[in-house]
Amino acid sequence: MIEINRGTSARSWRDWTNRHNIPSVTLAGVVPPGKRLVIVSPHPDDEILCAGGLLALATASQRECLLIAVTNGEASHPDSLAWSPSCLAAIRARETEIALSILHSGRIQIVRANLPDGCLNAAEPCIQSVLEKWLTPNDVVVCPWQNDGHPDHEAVARACFHVANDLDASLLQAPIWGWHACSPDEKLIDQSAALKLNFPREIWHRKKTAIHAFRSQLEPDPSTGAGPILPTHVLEHFYNPYEIFLRGCQ
Repeated sequence: MIEINRGTSARSWRDWTNRHNIPSVTLAGVVPPGKRLVIVSPHPDDEILCAGGLLALATASQRECLLIAVTNGEASHPDSLAWSPSCLAAIRARETEIALSILHSGRIQIVRANLPDGCLNAAEPCIQSVLEKWLTPNDVVVCPWQNDGHPDHEAVARACFHVANDLDASLLQAPIWGWHACSPDEKLIDQSAALKLNFPREIWHRKKTAIHAFRSQLEPDPSTGAGPILPTHVLEHFYNPYEIFLRGCQ
């Protein structure tokens, strides 16, 4: 269970990144020319949080890109009178489209698997089936980290690992909730497997703006008294002018 109000600060992870001199890579070091970038996103917004900068760089450089949206995020507000599951599914899909447009990535292909939000552990074989249909050996697959702390994220990571491994496709994992839920002292993230993709100021600003397209996740729910799904201290993890990816996870 992720505790929204208790977690590791973004500053702690920035210090970790600097302390370990995480090697910087260019776009070509992440997605070589001729390769396709595939981002596998458990919920709308995950693709922007973990890889919005990469996606913006890839589309600007004419890389072929595919987004596999595993769920529609319909379970983000349980018991809400303001946000029904059907309303959330439609709104969150639209938020993704707006965010991609802000990144100048609005024309990428999106595959919607329509699997049940909050139930991906049980649906892991279905995730694998979707991936087997769409992935190729020529892909660079980006997915959440295998220890991300969210069951849906971890199910997607496992499925991506198995299918990418079978295809001999490249796989990179990216912490999302893991930045908040884990501490550098736990040493769960192997710094020797980490890569840092820097991006220019323009793309940095575009990513921050794109994150704020997900209004449904950034505002409190007055019908339940619940705070935002993504409060400011969690968002701070994604306001860096770089993204961290992990190689060789399994």
